[in-house]
Amino acid sequence: MLCLVACLAGLAWLGLARDVRQQVLASTRRGDWDRFWRQSDAAPLVKMPGGLLPSVIPGPADAWAGGRPRAVRVEFHAEPGEYIVELLFNETHEAAPPVLRFSVNGREQAKVQAATGQGRPGPYERFNPALTMRAVIALDQADNVLTITNEAGSWAAPSRLRLLRGVGFYPARLGWELLARPALLWGLAGLLLAAVFFWVWAGRGLAWTAGATALLGVSSLVLMGCAELLFRQYLIMAPQARNLAAQHSAQAPDARGTSYTYVTMIQPNPDLEIIYNLKPNLDGYFAKHPLKTNAYFMRGPAVEPTAAPGVLRVMGLGDSVMFGWGVSHEDLALTRVGQALAQKLGRPVETLNLGCPSYNTANEVAVYRKMGRRFQPKLVLLIFMQNDFGFPGLMLEPVRPWTLERSYILRQLRLSLAPLWRDAFVDADQFVSTRHLDDIREKKPHELTADEKWRQRVSAHYAKSIGQDAVIAGFDDLSAMLRADGAYGLVVYNPICIELGRPETYEKEAAFVTQAARKVGLAAVDMTPIYEAYLKKRQLNAMSQALWAGEKDWHPNATAHELIAQAVVEKLAEKGIIAAIAKEGRPVDQPRK
Repeated sequence: MLCLVACLAGLAWLGLARDVRQQVLASTRRGDWDRFWRQSDAAPLVKMPGGLLPSVIPGPADAWAGGRPRAVRVEFHAEPGEYIVELLFNETHEAAPPVLRFSVNGREQAKVQAATGQGRPGPYERFNPALTMRAVIALDQADNVLTITNEAGSWAAPSRLRLLRGVGFYPARLGWELLARPALLWGLAGLLLAAVFFWVWAGRGLAWTAGATALLGVSSLVLMGCAELLFRQYLIMAPQARNLAAQHSAQAPDARGTSYTYVTMIQPNPDLEIIYNLKPNLDGYFAKHPLKTNAYFMRGPAVEPTAAPGVLRVMGLGDSVMFGWGVSHEDLALTRVGQALAQKLGRPVETLNLGCPSYNTANEVAVYRKMGRRFQPKLVLLIFMQNDFGFPGLMLEPVRPWTLERSYILRQLRLSLAPLWRDAFVDADQFVSTRHLDDIREKKPHELTADEKWRQRVSAHYAKSIGQDAVIAGFDDLSAMLRADGAYGLVVYNPICIELGRPETYEKEAAFVTQAARKVGLAAVDMTPIYEAYLKKRQLNAMSQALWAGEKDWHPNATAHELIAQAVVEKLAEKGIIAAIAKEGRPVDQPRK
């Protein structure tokens, strides 16, 4: 009986949490707020609820924001009494976390030192529970202004601000705490097993009870182990069932117009051949240019699964060049090719851009097979970069069927329950980037940390997708699909602009890529001599930035994309592909010219 009472009391305690009376989220427009703090001395006024906190609050250590204390005012209405102000952060400075002073209606109420973060702000709908700050305030009137002043240290990036009062029982919190803390779950199971033991002991005797309880415990462990193994096999066979969502988030209402980074515009894909893709329905900016994606993870306007009658579809595959890093959608090579074909064919052309930064050839072919093929393009363009021989930019750990380090069932349950509890936080499935591999490549095995060994293990899974053999296999696979679909394909070799003028760095690779494409029936274009001829004609040296997207950005700019489009259209005409498409697309009653 005591065990049961202890279990019930523990469950009740785990479900208790303070009530949120009001909440205000942080803005997603980091760039706009950076400019505000540089240009203004004012303390912005935010109304709670309904307003938006600044995405960053600088401090005296931030010379870029004036090097002085900066404040934010929050206006709200609440009944007089004692409250807890809870400020959740996305991130804080890694060396000089701020000291925040909380004042209400001009009267100082609390001063709190923020915890040290990692100095890398992420998506502003997320928060790091380890950085949460709380302060007790007393209200003596209904209309109030809370002033939060960063009076020492550097910046902090808030996620949301809450006004808490009272305590309530939340079943979602109870479930979350049990799943998020396996030790609690095992402790509860132990108490229940003890309760069963003492209950049976009273009627059966010690020996029989001990044996029965041991059998029950062992049977439960075996059943859980079998369930875990079966679930792992299910995730391996049906990767789309793998929940990779990082955490529950309350999206700020100013997401439109957000300035995205490489990390914030992509999302993990459970298919380990694709790994990640652009987030759908983005509407903001990237690299100072407008960025819009549609519901099918493509950069560009909305599309339908099936093309309208008479519409020719051209699909683009590739990494950051096809995606258009540092270039607007209208200036993309793919867009220009579509416009040129529309003029030559006299019919509408729709371009579908499935390019995504840091893909390699294996990613691109997998994306076409699993995401792009159903759109039935008549022409597929693939832009190849030198780094496509290597690992994809980001890699995800595959499901490990025999590991004892984690339970996939518990993780899946946590991810499913996270949207139901306001403070649920689940670490995202961590990406391993090629930069991580560069850091450990020169180390000896005994010098590697546990985290570095994990990164090596993840990269080993993708070893089959790198190198020349993987490129040949990818081209062959793509060509076979295009032949089966009655479509045409063209591969563009695009050198890294900074390598122009140094043929030893790209000559062999360019020859290999173009020959490998032609061997399997794909047309091929090498942009290297075209770029060099363009620079030579204008008496520019090879290191000229005339084709760069920015001063330190070697991605091709709008001019380079125009050159790519011209070369592609010329090659399509040379190979008779334009004529073949025109012939296939001519209505039966249209006379031949």
